[in-house]
Amino acid sequence: MCIISKQTISGIPAIFLYPKKMNKKCTIVWIFHKLLQSKINELPLAYRLAMEGNFVDLLDMRGHGERKSDEDGYNFDKLICDINYTAKDISVVLEYIKRYFPMLDYREMAAIGVSIGASVALVSSYLLDDITKVISLVGAINWEYLVENNSFY
Repeated sequence: MCIISKQTISGIPAIFLYPKKMNKKCTIVWIFHKLLQSKINELPLAYRLAMEGNFVDLLDMRGHGERKSDEDGYNFDKLICDINYTAKDISVVLEYIKRYFPMLDYREMAAIGVSIGASVALVSSYLLDDITKVISLVGAINWEYLVENNSFY
């Protein structure tokens, strides 16, 4: 059995899944969804990881899910910025988690992403030293070009 908790932290919609009984330090796992989807799409994986003893956090990428703008469709011109700012949102959510879940292990977190979520997972591991494990599935951005040209903004 696990607990599922929907939160909004400083305007960032999140879903936390974690074991009902946290007897040991749980590993924090961040899961990022595919392009044009939302955090809800990653619930099956999140549930399984929570049942295995992890504290799982699902965020909507900027411009997706509950963070969609009023515009029709997704603005692909903002894709790189949305990846970067979504990864930066982790720090905001992390401060909230630290306040309410002090028993968690904050030294070795994991980030998992599929499609554009894979890019968010990679950027998040670059921004946060405590994300020590990354599973990046089908990330398709030219990272060398972005890094060499400081194109994250």
